[in-house]
Amino acid sequence: MQTISKPPVSIEELWEMNSCGYTRETWVEMHRRKGYTLDNVPPRDFYAAELCACLPVAASFASKIRASSPSGLLLSGKAGRGKTYSACAILRAVADCKSVGLATDAELVRAAKATFNDRNASESQVIQRYTLPSVLVLDDFGKAAYSSDWVLQLVFSVIDGRLRQGRTTIVTTQYDSAELLRKLTVNGDSATAEAILSRFRTYEKARLDGKDRRAA
Repeated sequence: MQTISKPPVSIEELWEMNSCGYTRETWVEMHRRKGYTLDNVPPRDFYAAELCACLPVAASFASKIRASSPSGLLLSGKAGRGKTYSACAILRAVADCKSVGLATDAELVRAAKATFNDRNASESQVIQRYTLPSVLVLDDFGKAAYSSDWVLQLVFSVIDGRLRQGRTTIVTTQYDSAELLRKLTVNGDSATAEAILSRFRTYEKARLDGKDRRAA
């Protein structure tokens, strides 16, 4: 996860900040192709995301964050409908008064799995890292490969911990509740999945429909 501050001025600066053990050639290709690295450089359009280009729910939620600490916002819809763009616009709008961070669901799962083999990484460190920002976007939720209930339990601990500590979480997903339940169920056990979805019920919700913005 990267805590967002100012836009990096060049790919060289990004490389110094987020090389993460990759060769430079591999890292540059990843950045150009996806806009993400292992430590999650923001999507390419992050610094261009504006509330005025989003549905009113984005500006409304940003105002609520500035005034208080709402539990969360769940943005759902098909690919290309502006979920990530809207989430980034909200972060940009509150970054002057709140600590903000951006991570993909897959990145959080990778961080959890990394604790298996890294003596310098622990479950508590991962949970603290993703619980710390006042406002966190969890992008593309439901896309990760949840290989064990332990990994999913760590994801739950982050989501639950943020809720308990009064920190705002913005989740984007392509899936409805039934689909998320199916994707989050590990080895036939849906208990942790149901617990995560229970926390999401405390969030405000908005579905983004319309045309695929990427196809425009």
